[in-house]
Amino acid sequence: MECLLCRNRGITAMIVSCALLVVLPGAVHADNPPFEAGLAARDITPEVGYGHYRGESTGVTYPLHAKALVFRQGDESAALIVCDIIGAPRALTTRIRARVTDETGIPFEHISVAATHTHTGPDYFEELRQYADAEAAGEMTDELEAGYVARLIEQASGAAIDAHAALAPVNVDKLSAEEHGVSFNRRFLMADGRVRMNPGRDNPNAVRPTGPIDPQVLMVLLRSADGEPLGSLTNFANHLDTVGGTEYNPDYPHYLEQSLREEFGAGFISLFGTGACGNLNHVDVKGGKRLSTQDIGEALGSAIRANLDDRAAQDAALAAASRTVFWPMQGFTEEELAWARDYDEADELYAERSFLQRRRALKILSLNAARENKGIEPGPRGASRAFHEIHQPAIPPAASGEPWILPVEVHAFRVSADTAIVTMPGELFVELGLDLKERSPFQHTLVIELANAHIAYVPTEEGFRHGDYEAVNSRLAPGGGEAMVDAAVDMLEALATD
Repeated sequence: MECLLCRNRGITAMIVSCALLVVLPGAVHADNPPFEAGLAARDITPEVGYGHYRGESTGVTYPLHAKALVFRQGDESAALIVCDIIGAPRALTTRIRARVTDETGIPFEHISVAATHTHTGPDYFEELRQYADAEAAGEMTDELEAGYVARLIEQASGAAIDAHAALAPVNVDKLSAEEHGVSFNRRFLMADGRVRMNPGRDNPNAVRPTGPIDPQVLMVLLRSADGEPLGSLTNFANHLDTVGGTEYNPDYPHYLEQSLREEFGAGFISLFGTGACGNLNHVDVKGGKRLSTQDIGEALGSAIRANLDDRAAQDAALAAASRTVFWPMQGFTEEELAWARDYDEADELYAERSFLQRRRALKILSLNAARENKGIEPGPRGASRAFHEIHQPAIPPAASGEPWILPVEVHAFRVSADTAIVTMPGELFVELGLDLKERSPFQHTLVIELANAHIAYVPTEEGFRHGDYEAVNSRLAPGGGEAMVDAAVDMLEALATD
């Protein structure tokens, strides 16, 4: 069969197309209107027995939450919502954003909804497909209206509505720390010259990691007008797959919040935005102690608390931008589609690393579902998990031989002359986040992945050349990640000079 990527080589030089650019007026001046913020959290934990990423749930270690941070300055407003779920498909986030706009007046294009990517959250994707299909057909059932997806939409949007109602003048501090001991690049050059994800601890054939980590722990700290700490947004790059088991658990950000509450009080609300960590995790392949979830969260909290004296007050000035990048999806042949539909995991039971074949089959079905404007196409036998579907339609080619296009939305929010927040869809390789930070005109740039749509992994062009799991499990053609970074830098430069 023809390689999925071969057909797309040569299209990676396509130019980013701007569908929408909104820059809120108000340069960074001392005479700006008062800067206001509100924070809120709502519980989104399903009932025990509902679907879990690893099967049926068996309990709740700690509750899951949707947390919201709303900014307002004068007539302008923006919102960030972060949910303790593994992914945030467009079918979910557009409904959350629309409800927040209806209830608060915050412009739809100024609202970003991100997932923390906890691997101990609900598997709600099949129910989301049913919900979206029923709503589109005007055939919503009582069961769906009372189901988990309807509650997730209500609670996530409700958190932002609550945060909007709590808006009050705030002081904004920026804080930067580093933590080098809890995240590791999981892609290794092997002795045979290949690159492999997660080669196993102490594997003698693992030569060296193929890329860096991002040790930065960045925080935006919000204090009331009289100086009382209210809440924060923390950004760090490391996969939230440190727990295991089938109990609901928000992973290491829970322990980060507990550490911050020890410092700031029990009512402190900690939002966590997952950084670009598509090729990072917490496993030290070359040895050392295997860190627990609590170890990781507390290490991040300790890094922040050790640097509190170095935090810097900001002259806050709100601005936002939203841009849609149109980029080719990967292609496939009719023969490959037929293979994917007939693929039986049992046939590969004894094949080395057979999960790569399973992911490849799921990817092809996902790409086809996007072409046919389906939320999900039934998976191959033995591989029913729906998370790796795109859950959004693609744009057909304008002429024969051209690729199908996937629109992806990138957000940028200016908080001050020094501080900005960027949100992007997908599981971004760390190199993309580092490049964005290096090129950003803002000294303090938080990069948050898995926002507003699910597009699976976003490797660098080099990562595509090296192959293995993340490249097999990607949807965009090579160059898409770099195009997203370029778009973000353009927006940041515009916000910095406004």
